Amino acid sequence: DAEPAADDAAAPAAEPAPAYIAPPEESSITLDAPVPTPPFWGTQVWRDFDPVTLHEYVNPLALYGGQFRVRRRAEETRNDWWQRVETEVMPGVERVLARAQREGIFAPAAKVGFFPAAGDGNDVIVYHPDGRERLRFTFPRQPSGRMLCLADFFRRPDDPDRDVLGVSLVTLGDKIRAYEQDLIAADRYTDYLYFHGLAVESTEALAEVVHQRLRQLWGIAGADAPTPDGLFRQQYQGARYSFGYPACPDLDDQALLFELLEPAELGVTLSEEFMLIPEVSTSAIVIHHPAARYFSVGGE
Repeated sequence: DAEPAADDAAAPAAEPAPAYIAPPEESSITLDAPVPTPPFWGTQVWRDFDPVTLHEYVNPLALYGGQFRVRRRAEETRNDWWQRVETEVMPGVERVLARAQREGIFAPAAKVGFFPAAGDGNDVIVYHPDGRERLRFTFPRQPSGRMLCLADFFRRPDDPDRDVLGVSLVTLGDKIRAYEQDLIAADRYTDYLYFHGLAVESTEALAEVVHQRLRQLWGIAGADAPTPDGLFRQQYQGARYSFGYPACPDLDDQALLFELLEPAELGVTLSEEFMLIPEVSTSAIVIHHPAARYFSVGGE
């Protein structure tokens, strides 16, 4: 083959259109599980969170092993690793946590909602309470294996029992960034690293607490693990899925979530790249189906 001309070589190659993967005729997800009745339709704002209690839901493996890279050495037992964490890292984390709580840096808040919904192919249709279609999320489907899509966990539009979608957005507030900048300006880089990692994982802890409360209000918390450690292992009914992660990788779906939740009263906005501002915020759709678990649309 002849080499392309110089002008052609300089031009960016056109990206191929993503292949459409049709839904399987029969989903592997059965839809005979009862549809729980939500405690309300629409949205609510929650601000009654105790920052001290919230810290109990911070995943220590994610905090110390993930954020702070305190890896377990080959010769260490789990107890040895934990003793090293307690000696080398935990005092610094507890110091910055105590100051943040004393100065009111954390301002946890959430906006949550329940909406009638149905699954239609790769779409999750969200309805107004009177039955009119409001909007649609279109989710990707696994190209092989079980060929799962998030829409599979919802009853179909013609089902007499209308399904329910839960949604949530949580934030620790707008004081975090300014506090981090103050730590950097004071050359307190170690405290900054401790605080930043703690703030990131505290955001996830808040999302975990909100999801637990949603399950309780929804009446599906009977399968909940009795301790936070069990919740970290997804020992509960259903799942929450955040945009940008393997089952729903399209961040621009945040715009549709914002249409449902209208979270401006929390001080949360979207960047041009559909990232949440402040950074210490996270959103999710919440699915009640007992078979809902995490999966990747890149395959299982």
